[in-house]
Amino acid sequence: MYSSPLIVTTLNENQTKTGFQIKELKLHKDRVVGKILRKLPQYFPFESRTIDLCKDARSPKYTAFCATDTSCEKVGICLLVMNNSSTAEIWLLAVSPEFHGQGIGTLLMARAENEARNRGRKYMLVRTISPSQNDPNYLRTFSFYKKLSYTFLFESEDIWQGTTCAFLVKKL
Repeated sequence: MYSSPLIVTTLNENQTKTGFQIKELKLHKDRVVGKILRKLPQYFPFESRTIDLCKDARSPKYTAFCATDTSCEKVGICLLVMNNSSTAEIWLLAVSPEFHGQGIGTLLMARAENEARNRGRKYMLVRTISPSQNDPNYLRTFSFYKKLSYTFLFESEDIWQGTTCAFLVKKL
C-alpha cells in the first residue's frame, strides 16, 4: 500500500497562513508610517498629525511592527511603546485601505501584545476616538478593539483637542 508523504508547513513567528508577514521594523519606520497614513485621510485628515506620528516613529522608545504582503509591500504598521513597568500602549495601528478586512490589524495587535508580554507588561492600553463622536470609521475601530477583548475604561475630552478620546485596556 502506498501512502502519500505528509506535507507539513511550519511557520515562524513572523509568518502567517494568510501570506502576510509581521516583522519588527528597524529602519525607515517614519517612511512606512507616512506612506500608510496618507492613504487613510478618513482617519488621519491632518498632515500635521501624520508628521507628528512620523517623528514618533523615529524615536527609539517606539517599537514598530510591519505587515508585508507576498510581494514584500508594506501594508500595515503598529507602533508600540512601554509606558511603565506594567503597561504597554499601542501608539499607532494602521493598515492600507485596500488590505482592510484581511486580518492584518489582528496580526499586528497579536505581535505587539506578545512583545509587551515578553517585556513583562501586564496590560495593553489603546486610545481611539470615542463612540460618542459617532464617526463611522472610528466606530469600526472601537468595535475592532472590543472584538480583540479590550475593555472600554473611560473617555476624556482633555486628551485630543476637539475630539473625545476613548481609553481601552486588555490584561495580557
